Amino acid sequence: MAAAIGCVLAAPAQAQFDAAGQAVLMHQHQVHTGNVLSAEQGALNAGRGRAAPGAVAASSVWSQSLTALARGAASAAAAPDSALRFRRDPALSARVQGEQAGVALKGLSMTPAQMRERFDALLLRYGYARDDLGDVAAAYLAMAWEVANDRNAKDVPGGEAGLRKQLRRALLASPGLRTLSDAQKQELAERLAYAAMRHGVSYEVYRQTGARQELVSLGERVRREVDRQGLDLRRYELVGGQGLSARR
Repeated sequence: MAAAIGCVLAAPAQAQFDAAGQAVLMHQHQVHTGNVLSAEQGALNAGRGRAAPGAVAASSVWSQSLTALARGAASAAAAPDSALRFRRDPALSARVQGEQAGVALKGLSMTPAQMRERFDALLLRYGYARDDLGDVAAAYLAMAWEVANDRNAKDVPGGEAGLRKQLRRALLASPGLRTLSDAQKQELAERLAYAAMRHGVSYEVYRQTGARQELVSLGERVRREVDRQGLDLRRYELVGGQGLSARR
């Protein structure tokens, strides 16, 4: 998926990138992408303070799902597939987008709105839905695996499809999924989308400009980010039709 970013980036954005822009991009990652579920902890808990009594944070469902995936759990889905979908609230999207202004990819002259537009184009390219937490999360995780391992998932036929099914099953088996409101699911999906774009675009820029040291540093940061959420991506290989499988 990270490689596909190049197909949805606007030419002007690429043309405006230079060495100074690369330095800005590197600094932004050092400051802002330590962990998508902790760097913006309050907001990423997606309505924790607004949720109904007894409801869990979306971040907990996400972490539980990745932990289950890491353990190789193959539990049957406890919730229907429809539980991953949500009604989009334009006001919530605008709020999250506004909060992303400080972490926009200035080195590429990309605004948060452009980042989101390009991510949605990427989802469409893969036949994923932007109002489905499972699809957005699968795109994020596939891109994170690529960046953490410096690999192209396209080299594994059926790998991304397997990962999508694997992650959806883990999410649907999470006990707290049914308690999440549309707003909670949407906010988590929105923030995963922005994180995926920052990782994917940075990866492509570093790869295309031969910035090997930056590429290695980025991969390590993304690995740590997802590891804090419950899954060390470098311990897993992408297998066609299966998704992530522990390396032996």
